Amino acid sequence: MRLFFKKNWQLVFVVFLLAAPFLVKGATLSMEPVAGAFVVGSTFNVSLFLNTEKESVNAIDAFLSFPADKLQVISPSTGFSIVNNWIQQPLFNNQKGTIAFQGIFPSGIYAEKGLISTLSFRIKSVGRALIKYEGNSKVLLNDGKATDVLRNTSNGVFQLVLPPPAGPVVVSETHSDQNSWYSNNNPVLKWDEGQGIDGYSYVLNHDPIDIPDDVSQGIRNGITYKNLSDGIWYFHIKA
Repeated sequence: MRLFFKKNWQLVFVVFLLAAPFLVKGATLSMEPVAGAFVVGSTFNVSLFLNTEKESVNAIDAFLSFPADKLQVISPSTGFSIVNNWIQQPLFNNQKGTIAFQGIFPSGIYAEKGLISTLSFRIKSVGRALIKYEGNSKVLLNDGKATDVLRNTSNGVFQLVLPPPAGPVVVSETHSDQNSWYSNNNPVLKWDEGQGIDGYSYVLNHDPIDIPDDVSQGIRNGITYKNLSDGIWYFHIKA
């Protein structure tokens, strides 16, 4: 169980100008999947791809960011990467939420969907996680001038959710909606009484996936906490 303690009007003038059509070609950095829902405590993979749009490119600088409070990089895999010459091995920083790839293709390369790397993430907490290419990412044309031809990037947005409860069903008469904030910092919690139960162990903390120990705290089926500090609290119980 989770506990959570003008209208403006404007006139717009639009001027339409006719111009000759102009198609901008350029490389694309993408990722798959671009969306999904994953459970806290589990892992999921995101693969990064390069499309050179029929141009020959000889270098890639890819910089990504992710929410460090929600995700943790386990390791980037480059075993099947189209990049075989790394200026530096892929770097990641789980404190800052950053990832960097810098590689070269000495003879140039054409790729429609070339795999750069596969990233493995561990899910730390609930919420919405955006994994995105940063604006300083580059794909350099094989023209001897280091022309940046990166035109498009696609990012990923993921929903991180709690696993389904596996223990007794917990309810609260004071904090009934787990998605709402309450000013009352004295939550009352109750749980169903199962048959053949010798006791319960439970803990209230800020960890969304904690597991209580095996030491029984009695057979009562409710508890009241007093004067909790502001923030998100998680109640874990084992029968």
